[in-house]
Amino acid sequence: MSARPLTLMAVHAHPDDEALGTGGILARYAEEGVRTVLVTCTNGELGDAPGGVKPEDPAHDERVVIPLRRQELEASAKVLGVTHLELLGYHDSGMEGWPQNDAPESFWQAPVDVAGHQLAELMRRYEPQVVVTYDENGFYGHPDHIQANRITHAAMAECGIPDKLYYTSRPSTWMRTPSSVRPMSSSPRSSTATR
Repeated sequence: MSARPLTLMAVHAHPDDEALGTGGILARYAEEGVRTVLVTCTNGELGDAPGGVKPEDPAHDERVVIPLRRQELEASAKVLGVTHLELLGYHDSGMEGWPQNDAPESFWQAPVDVAGHQLAELMRRYEPQVVVTYDENGFYGHPDHIQANRITHAAMAECGIPDKLYYTSRPSTWMRTPSSVRPMSSSPRSSTATR
């Protein structure tokens, strides 16, 4: 039986979140030979279109934005040394209070158990010892970030993986182990992201 490889999984909402929130973590551990898995939950179609065209502008075309964001994500993953890129394919929900929050196909509206099961299947496949995602406020209240936190908790509850869950959205890194994750009222312990 082969040894379980050291694996770090980052669960993010949109293309580019991996670089903004965990770029240093992914690059550092990839360089040390740790298998790094990036899970991106949405296509990021509500990001700016070429030329800085905003989603509320009639010229904004999601059919143009999706492949652009995908190219950027793949380029970012390559620079960061990400070993495996996994896409859940949900529709971007937009910022807090946007009408897209209520769209049935948005990530924010996805049933947590269904999306959590998708993530649990990836956790079973890769068996990460450590998973990194947003805290319960999604860094600053972004619906898709909050949903990424929720489905990460649901996945962990379903499959018991990983050993540790880290949040990247506070000045210091917060950690919860699986035994303290399930009761959502448990207070996290301050820690650093070391193996």
